[in-house]
Amino acid sequence: MFLKPRHLLYLCFLLLGTLACQSSSGEQQQETVVPTVPQLRFESVSFQKKWGPCTEDETADKCLNVDLNYHQAVDGSPKIREAINQQIAAYLRESLLDSENSTSSIDSAAAQLGRTYLQSLREDPEFTIMWAAEVNGELNEIDSFAVFDMNNYTFFGGAHPNTFKRILNIHLPSGKEWRYDDFVTDTTAFQKLVAGGLNAEVDQINQAVGGDAMLHMDDMFWGEGFSLPANFGLEADSIYFYYNPYEAAAYVFGPFDFKLPKSAMQGITKF
Repeated sequence: MFLKPRHLLYLCFLLLGTLACQSSSGEQQQETVVPTVPQLRFESVSFQKKWGPCTEDETADKCLNVDLNYHQAVDGSPKIREAINQQIAAYLRESLLDSENSTSSIDSAAAQLGRTYLQSLREDPEFTIMWAAEVNGELNEIDSFAVFDMNNYTFFGGAHPNTFKRILNIHLPSGKEWRYDDFVTDTTAFQKLVAGGLNAEVDQINQAVGGDAMLHMDDMFWGEGFSLPANFGLEADSIYFYYNPYEAAAYVFGPFDFKLPKSAMQGITKF
């Protein structure tokens, strides 16, 4: 049976329409497919190396021990991830070389410190001082922030070892460190509030110590007047403030730390 010309023409139009619809549907499905970007997350990293005639039981008196435990960002936006990791690496390099301008990697910074120590051993055979550089980092995620709390211990000779803390409050959407200027709206009132918190902490110390060892606010900050601590940590309902040794008073008094509730900062901060 043969189709009439008009039937054949109708069938052709029908087939073409069907193919066009399938093609359009396929294109539409392809356009709606969006690549999935893994969410930003953090993982623990451990870096450990020794230089000199060290022993496994750590009883050697000629040894440099570098032990860094910290966190780094993985996955997520490459731009944000790199911004966060670069800030952490910069601090670790600074803790090893005592230089903010170093652009070397953590491994090469540690190797440079190792060469310095080995040179000391070669120059003085009687040199029997262990060196150490240790960092123990903690991470807390608060709302849209990652708060890196890194505790540092170093001893490169001298009268005593040095212990200090570095806190990084990283705004995750931007990858940038938040500083006081990013959330304080009334600097004068904010400084007065923090000074009151420090004064209360000093009073508690004086009550515990008493005697000639008592400390007074007028004797602090080396005669230059009150200043905010270099380190603070954002928490859910408060802010943690931390003064490293030497920052507010002599080394013998150690660090000063205290918390203030965000509710007390209404009207003078963005909280």
